Amino acid sequence: MPVWEAEYVVVIAARTGWTEEFIRWELPLCRGWAYYHAAMLMDGQRMRWPGSGDRVVKWFRSVQGWLGKLRK
Repeated sequence: MPVWEAEYVVVIAARTGWTEEFIRWELPLCRGWAYYHAAMLMDGQRMRWPGSGDRVVKWFRSVQGWLGKLRK
């Protein structure tokens, strides 16, 4: 089992009490990653969804530009 998969299983199992077998073979992967993401956020880790960076950065820069115009 790769390290990333072991971490995924351990984090979800610690929060939910589910078995490794359930997590690996029955839990839909997209839902599992959502649980993993939420668990890491609850532990104080900074998280970001893969692929969301471009949209988030573009939005953030547009807000910064808008605020800059308000200050002038």
